[in-house]
Amino acid sequence: MLVRCFLLLAMRYILSSFVYKTPKAGGPVLNCLSRLIIRSDVLCGALGAATVMFEVLYVPSVAAFAPRGLQIITAYLMVLLHIGIALVHSSAIGVFFLPNVASYVVGFYDFSDDPLFVRSAPAAGDWTPFEGYCWFVGVLLNVAAVLYTAWSRKLIVEDWPLTTMALFPWSGQQWQNLHNAFVEGDTRVVAVPPHIGECIKDRVRQRTSEGASELACISEIFVGSPVVPIVGAAKLRGDEDGIVTIGTGKASGNASISSLWERIRHTRWRMFGTSPFAKDLRAYAMSKVLNKDTNKSSTSDALLAGEQSPLDCVYLYDIWTRVLGPTCYQEEFIPALETELFKASDAGNTGLPILIAVLQNWLLNSKRLVEVSSERTVLDCAFVKVDSEDKVERVVTWGRMCDVPQTS
Repeated sequence: MLVRCFLLLAMRYILSSFVYKTPKAGGPVLNCLSRLIIRSDVLCGALGAATVMFEVLYVPSVAAFAPRGLQIITAYLMVLLHIGIALVHSSAIGVFFLPNVASYVVGFYDFSDDPLFVRSAPAAGDWTPFEGYCWFVGVLLNVAAVLYTAWSRKLIVEDWPLTTMALFPWSGQQWQNLHNAFVEGDTRVVAVPPHIGECIKDRVRQRTSEGASELACISEIFVGSPVVPIVGAAKLRGDEDGIVTIGTGKASGNASISSLWERIRHTRWRMFGTSPFAKDLRAYAMSKVLNKDTNKSSTSDALLAGEQSPLDCVYLYDIWTRVLGPTCYQEEFIPALETELFKASDAGNTGLPILIAVLQNWLLNSKRLVEVSSERTVLDCAFVKVDSEDKVERVVTWGRMCDVPQTS
């Protein structure tokens, strides 16, 4: 009974966090079906149980004990699983993992029965359970990974060519706490674009020399700046509006639902999601700067006004889907999450200093978060409070001011 409730809640929480999006924004292709599943305890529980049994019991059993010629059926079923994920969960996740088909073919295809590979492929007998050397190698690798996790209570380090492939590693309650702190509420975990991080150093140094605290100076710079969401599980405030207005003046106008296609998308069945249109997220966020009160000056305005300033806009990235999220797992963050966020659902109100300290340290040491457009490494992070427009109201925690907790 406890397991059934756990699976039901986990499935419901995860589906609910994507259901308000259009397919192009990462939501389900068939929104009406997703909503139907969310409302049904039976369907949520059944999907959760079926997914666990398929991935934890069926796939390992077939890989270890089924005849090699029948294992390719599992590859077909995995493709159907990704299609199902795209239909009722997230189009982005369903599509992103389709390239795994290549690994499914390598793992489950009987190459020894194919004329093109019969000379170079291991013989069918090499895959025979308890006899073939290929079978023993496969089982040994998997057992070694399980034993390492059981002994260390950690997953294998995510470092190429090794990968843990930690898909949806959070329980329902953990997922809800993560969403409350980073998506649904008024707080975000953000990164500073590399070129902006470099430009603010001198300004921060100047203001601190005048007696201002570093946190106050950082807040002055970023207050009013838009937080750019990244497609995935980030939420746009306009996702559930019937009509969204972007920008001001004659050039922007109103984006209204007028075409037959848009009316179909926005029927009461909400078949294709609830966003009025698929937004270019970066342009959408940048347009918010136009709504700033031009009568008010700020530190960020001073940065932009400088003759030598290369900046045309001060903004931040919402990085929760890149460092945690539904399909991302960084072992370094788990102790901090267990200390703060997973102990209390309202822990985000404290600013999460331990998590932000660990995240800042991870950015500096691993150099694994890269801004694709500039090919530069992201090095600074913060925890911010945002308004209804997803613009920064206050920097709650600045990564470079946090001390990394010592581990015993």
